Amino acid sequence: MPLYPRRSSLRKNPVLMNRTSLKNRRRAAISNISFPTLSTIKKILALLTVAIVLIFGVYGIFFSGYFNVQKITIEYDEFQNENDELLSYFENLKGKNIMFIDATAIQEKIEKEHPELQKLTTKKLFPSTLEVRFSEFPITANIEHIENGKSIGKAIINAIGMPMYIDSENPNLPYIKVITQKAEAPKVDILPDAPIITPEVIREMPTIKQEHLNYILGATKYYEEKFGMKVVETQFLPHARELHLKTEKYFFIWLDIQVPFEHEFLKLKKIMASIDIYKDPLVYIDLRISGTSGEKVIFKRKK
Repeated sequence: MPLYPRRSSLRKNPVLMNRTSLKNRRRAAISNISFPTLSTIKKILALLTVAIVLIFGVYGIFFSGYFNVQKITIEYDEFQNENDELLSYFENLKGKNIMFIDATAIQEKIEKEHPELQKLTTKKLFPSTLEVRFSEFPITANIEHIENGKSIGKAIINAIGMPMYIDSENPNLPYIKVITQKAEAPKVDILPDAPIITPEVIREMPTIKQEHLNYILGATKYYEEKFGMKVVETQFLPHARELHLKTEKYFFIWLDIQVPFEHEFLKLKKIMASIDIYKDPLVYIDLRISGTSGEKVIFKRKK
């Protein structure tokens, strides 16, 4: 008998499995693997999309230059003569990101240096255009400054009494003469670098307060509409606070600008039975007189 068992005797008997059992085990292993659901896939795709959009968005806004200001345009409601000058205020914005531009400070500077502008707005037109829109106060009257009986300046003024065109006149606008003595010559507070106006013409430049201008234009329109007679010229005496309306019949109507013109003209209506303003040869009608004894109307006929 051999001392050691044969090698073949040390082997374990193999476990025999039929094919059906093996297939079942494989199917069970496969069924235990968890696959992502459709909703999970959709969430993953959505997150990837958002991430891609954010990456491209950040690049487009901050690094691509796509939103940098390339063009600045001026839009206006009527003909203007200051487009190039206004554009110069915004030139430093070119090349800057339009998303982060704040033009408020520039607008405030322009409004301070250009009081003749009635409205000024800026609008961002994406991706790279800045639109500036403005309008000026309309011109309203011809004005001439008479000092000590001598004309020292004339201009066309706008609705706030600011002279816009020196040594010019528009026959389609009312005529106003500001009559002063040298000691009472009106002083104006205009920036030295304001457009059109220069330091040399400031003293002689005709000007008028907006409240006085409104009174003059209002009184002129009221008289023409209520009495059917044209006013060809107005004379304003600031120191005396008087307004003289020169009518197409070449007589004057004197008003006190401290009293509403509607009230002054009411006195004129009351004396219409005594005088005929359309036929009588009048020199003037004085509507300024009022006091504790009542209101009076003084008039003078031509001899």
